[in-house]
Amino acid sequence: MEVIQDRRISKNLDLFIDGMICNGIMVDEKRIDTKFFKMRTINEVKELLRVINVRKHPFISAYRTFIIEVGLKPHTRVSTKDMLTLLGLRKRGIHTNSLNDIMDAVTLRTFVSVKAVDLSKVSQPLIIRYSIKGETLRDYRGVTWSLRGSEVVISDSNGDIVALIPFWISFEHLIKTGFTKDIGLLAFGVKGIPRTLIRKAISMAAHAVTTFYPKTLCRKLRVYQ
Repeated sequence: MEVIQDRRISKNLDLFIDGMICNGIMVDEKRIDTKFFKMRTINEVKELLRVINVRKHPFISAYRTFIIEVGLKPHTRVSTKDMLTLLGLRKRGIHTNSLNDIMDAVTLRTFVSVKAVDLSKVSQPLIIRYSIKGETLRDYRGVTWSLRGSEVVISDSNGDIVALIPFWISFEHLIKTGFTKDIGLLAFGVKGIPRTLIRKAISMAAHAVTTFYPKTLCRKLRVYQ
């Protein structure tokens, strides 16, 4: 599996993506240890946020700036509360499956947006590009967005949108309990977030996946950018 970045993106935006491919996973709907992992992480991060001013956290500011720059503001608000929701901190009551619990926990620990994609539903290679005006994306709630042409997306070789950078995986490519076996882990970095920390976040995600699923094998995803 390869991810190729359009030259216009490389020229116009300081965007960095790192990734892993993990094979042989069997996602569970109800798994106590992954849910506990996420809940423990939420509590730890909340303690941290009592000490620091979350509004001034450099990563939250960096993602907020990127969202405004690529024209996503009409789709989502960019308040601190909304940024924490996107990062997963305000999802205490949401438990969809074991893998999403792991991704939410890693995102919260690193403040880097880390997502998982079902690879059985994509045609290789994946392309990082600007959206085309009029293209649509259905989010995890089933709400359809009409894109304006300024947003940055990941599409497959058929042109189907897989993700809207930096936070949203399309509904069709979400991890499905009991069906997903091969996944792509993607960490989205924007200007203001050091690349070393993006790499650290994706390594942490792969480590967490193989810790909870010891039979799963992960390897680096080739990203050309």
